[in-house]
Amino acid sequence: FQYIASALIGKAAFGGGVWTELLGMGVHFGLTTLMAAIFMLAAARKPVLWQNPLAAGMAFGALEFLLMYYVIVPHTLVPVFKGPVGGWAILSTALTHGCYIGLPIALVAQRFFGGKPAVAVLRMA
Repeated sequence: FQYIASALIGKAAFGGGVWTELLGMGVHFGLTTLMAAIFMLAAARKPVLWQNPLAAGMAFGALEFLLMYYVIVPHTLVPVFKGPVGGWAILSTALTHGCYIGLPIALVAQRFFGGKPAVAVLRMA
């Protein structure tokens, strides 16, 4: 978690003890919550996302990986960033993000919308 905190405060994160670990944990779970919220908002507008959670979740996780590794993290204060190198490493990391991030979020969206059109569920709330 200190590595994640280093995105905000640089090398100082590694000497900050439990406080920077907690900061990193907060950033990690905050970003995960934001990713879930983005998917849920998109699924509310495009029911195909929650109606096909396997494809949508895998694609969302892979897109999240590409954005985090190649757009967001390089613009932070992380002191040493090494993204995956080579086709297989990039593919396997994208698949991992699809399985462990995108797919669970898509399955939660499917459960939340419960087979009803997303717009109807949001109007009832």
